[in-house]
Amino acid sequence: MTVPKIALVMGDAAGVGIELAAKLLARQDEIAEAAVLVIGDPGVLRRGAREAGVEVDPPAVSQPADAAFEPGRPELLDLGHDGAAAIPQGVASPESGGFAM
Repeated sequence: MTVPKIALVMGDAAGVGIELAAKLLARQDEIAEAAVLVIGDPGVLRRGAREAGVEVDPPAVSQPADAAFEPGRPELLDLGHDGAAAIPQGVASPESGGFAM
């Protein structure tokens, strides 16, 4: 059986996408059959998890080729955004838009 590989982009650091990503990653029943690579920033994902009331802490990789792509074991491609975790939630800004891009 071929395992689907899913890239999950967190979106705008000031938006609701970070909470939704954390909620999805916390649902082991939903990701058990897929290899998920979350794309973004570990600090932003931790904030999304806090806001969503879930616990997630996928291991980080710095290059897609470093990901193991194992079903049910999500990993995070850390894009190295300096200061991304300091972007205020719910406030549109050039910084938050840059994070999404």
